[in-house]
Amino acid sequence: MERQPELTEAEWQLVLELLECERRDLVSAIHHAGSSADREELRARHELVHQLVRKINAARGGAEVVLGED
Repeated sequence: MERQPELTEAEWQLVLELLECERRDLVSAIHHAGSSADREELRARHELVHQLVRKINAARGGAEVVLGED
């Protein structure tokens, strides 16, 4: 099994900020998607980003950083 990277607090914060940017981009992309299949794929990715943020926060000791919600 591969080792997990050890990140500093600043690095974790950057990861969360990047995920927030992705989340916002996905919200816009979902709104502008041309087909229901595209929207569903984007919604699934949005949910994956949301779950990833929750896992990161849990791994950091539960100090949840609240990112924008839809």
